Amino acid sequence: KLHFRDEALLKAASVEAIRRMEESSEDFDAMCVASISWAFATLGYWDGKLLEVIGAAVEKRVWRCKTQELSNLAWAFATLTVRNQTSVLNVIAAAACQRINEFELQHITNTTWAFGRLGILNQELMGAVSGIVRMKAHQFDVQGLSNTVWSFAKVLYNDEATLQTIAAAAVTKAAELTSQEMGNTSWAFARLSIYNEQLVDAIAAQGVLRISAFNSQELSNTAFAYATVSAINVPLMDAIAAEMVERIEAGAADNQALSNTAWAFAKCELYYEPLHEAISAAAIRRVSEFVPQGLSNLAWALARLAITDGPLLAAIAD
Repeated sequence: KLHFRDEALLKAASVEAIRRMEESSEDFDAMCVASISWAFATLGYWDGKLLEVIGAAVEKRVWRCKTQELSNLAWAFATLTVRNQTSVLNVIAAAACQRINEFELQHITNTTWAFGRLGILNQELMGAVSGIVRMKAHQFDVQGLSNTVWSFAKVLYNDEATLQTIAAAAVTKAAELTSQEMGNTSWAFARLSIYNEQLVDAIAAQGVLRISAFNSQELSNTAFAYATVSAINVPLMDAIAAEMVERIEAGAADNQALSNTAWAFAKCELYYEPLHEAISAAAIRRVSEFVPQGLSNLAWALARLAITDGPLLAAIAD
């Protein structure tokens, strides 16, 4: 809770926790397993042996876990990016499904986020979460709505009725969305090929008002999302272009942001000379660092807008 990290203390605690869990000590119950998992994940402490033993302990104790403990376990595994314990995660999912009606909304959001971050599609869990969302979407806060739809998109879980319910709830709370939530929500609906005009318009209106709060990834994600669903909102794209130029010139835009932004504006058939010049100059300087898809997006954008940029084309070709 204090985010105080002492390596020697963590190592000692890890060794002792392993010993007790392997002995199936009665004093190391489900709450202790969940708590220590959450603590080590919060501190970013990776211990392969500890995680292996925690996994075994979870399988034995999961049915005695409270709902918050189930949520904390899933969150801990996701935070430490533990993808190799599929059986443990399936056990957590099964327990969560059986008790989904007992979960607080925050715990539902955290559990869903965990599976999304790990890229694990558990149909039964996502179906159970969808049922709760359709009934209680208006009770979720904006972070919960954004994280839930982001999680669905990460595992390509597409339940249109649930997604439209999330969209309707998000529209009523659009003024509360942060720049990250606007970018993530736009990206998620685009990835799932769901277009909701009211949500698109609401995010665009808020985005224009608060564009200076967006970082380069959020700018590029939003542009990419609107282009993907062919929602050409000129005021929003104008604002993104101007802000993105500043981010690029400050060295605050990575290669993916450059290529995705170029692709998005070309897809919308919008040309902003200052934006193109900024992307071109930055891309030429570090063209060797681009992944193939990024180079492809840059070249496609030039062709789509019929831009003759000899230096950039030569750099891409090389």
